[in-house]
Amino acid sequence: MDQPEKFRDNSSNGYDKEEMKDTEVRVKILEKVKSHLKKQNDVLDFGCATGIIADEIAADANAYFMVARKPEI
Repeated sequence: MDQPEKFRDNSSNGYDKEEMKDTEVRVKILEKVKSHLKKQNDVLDFGCATGIIADEIAADANAYFMVARKPEI
């Protein structure tokens, strides 16, 4: 395992906690994304990490596809 993979593995464990810390920013991002999203749209999320944002957006799209370098995240 190379250095970037080790870093990713070590940092991904706390990713959801960090993502949820700043609720105000997260809500603003979600509102902005949802304002451009139509029910018939398909979404492709590269670098989705744990999928915490995807959970909040998926219901507003026709389909939601997530791609992560490390599927077990």
